[in-house]
Amino acid sequence: MKKLLIGLFMLFTVNFGFASTVEIYRDITIYNTKLSDGFVGFNKDIKVLCDGEEHYIYPKGEVENSCYLCNIFKKVKSLDEQIIYLNYKENILDNVAKNFNIKDDNSFVLMDKISKEFTRIKINKERLEQEIDKLNTDFQLGAKSKLPYFTDTTSCKDLVLKFSGISFNIENELEVGQVAGNKAKVIVFKKINLQNKSGVDIRAEIANLYFKNSGGYQKGFTFEPLVIRQREMPKMLFKAAPATEKMDMAKPAKAKEKGNRVYTLNDLFLPSNGLRKMYIVNSAVKIADFNLMTYPYLSNEVYKEITFDVPFDIENNRWRVKIDGEVFTNVYGKLEDGRYRVVAGKLYDIKVERKRNIDYQERSGFFGNKKKITDGYKIVLTNVGSKSYNVIVVDRVPVSADEKIEVKDVKVDNPSCSVGEKGKLTCSVEILPNDTVEINVSYTILYDKDIEITY
Repeated sequence: MKKLLIGLFMLFTVNFGFASTVEIYRDITIYNTKLSDGFVGFNKDIKVLCDGEEHYIYPKGEVENSCYLCNIFKKVKSLDEQIIYLNYKENILDNVAKNFNIKDDNSFVLMDKISKEFTRIKINKERLEQEIDKLNTDFQLGAKSKLPYFTDTTSCKDLVLKFSGISFNIENELEVGQVAGNKAKVIVFKKINLQNKSGVDIRAEIANLYFKNSGGYQKGFTFEPLVIRQREMPKMLFKAAPATEKMDMAKPAKAKEKGNRVYTLNDLFLPSNGLRKMYIVNSAVKIADFNLMTYPYLSNEVYKEITFDVPFDIENNRWRVKIDGEVFTNVYGKLEDGRYRVVAGKLYDIKVERKRNIDYQERSGFFGNKKKITDGYKIVLTNVGSKSYNVIVVDRVPVSADEKIEVKDVKVDNPSCSVGEKGKLTCSVEILPNDTVEINVSYTILYDKDIEITY
């Protein structure tokens, strides 16, 4: 009895004393684990290190292990065997039909049975082929090779797999809840999206994710000389936003942020299915400013703009925003004065027009050595909806960047409008259902007659 207890203790110590870990970098994944029957995965480029020494891997035509791709692989083989059997039956029936002589009514009955059996076999084969096509599509999403690979690890104490095919990114998400006036209750999320296309199912008690290549955490110091150079003015570069797949819809698990762009997940199960799996890093509930904004000098649209305090570090400016039942996946935010601002969605009930005033005129000769331009524009907002809206209008009037140019007599006929020092025109207007609001802006520009201007 004592020996039995000792044996059980040793068994549980061996089985449960090992903690599998995985380190996921941008360029490579390092997986410390144990293998069942030497099965590595569906990836011919895996590097297997056994006690620090590299081991050879080899393919097989079958696999008994249980994993996501293993199950598909075995299912496809089973369906292929069923098709082979149906082909065999089809050939037998074909030979019978070719050598069949119709002699009496019983012959017609038998021929009818053969014909129906041909039809049944054809339908079953088509069904099996469609199922195989679907399984092969799912298989290709997560596999790096068509066959399973194995290695000999019977005497291995420390086993490490190195491979590529696991990717991740940080996603910011904003859920806009109830809106009351110009305030809204929002939930701010910081999430990790993981995607496994490596051919290897990951089961790790501890997973660390690094936002650098593996060499970025191991590189030593290199001497660099201090060189004095002539300063050159930088050129302005403008980068277009990137153009706008299945996702694992399970409830997001929790991840921990360790600093230095390192994230930790506990009890990670990441099958190699090619689907994105989401993990929550941080979340916070905030009361945000919610405004309907229009910028007539840029666009005739009315946008939904949300501004909120930043509750935690933001990795990038890209956001996924849920608002009014819609999801916007390619939203770019901006940090301004410690608050984050995102624009997501449009209000289609408000139509916006911006018209140049037709009484634009340019005169000279009566103002000393000056030329005079009288200019302006009209903004027209029309509510075609059934409810009232408060809209903030942002436009601009010219400002001078030269002592030879003067802007004066700026007039705006709407009392809700104000003009800032940099010529920023801001108006807050209420537009009733089926109503129209006009904003007329005019200004005068004086400038020396020996120069030309543009604006």
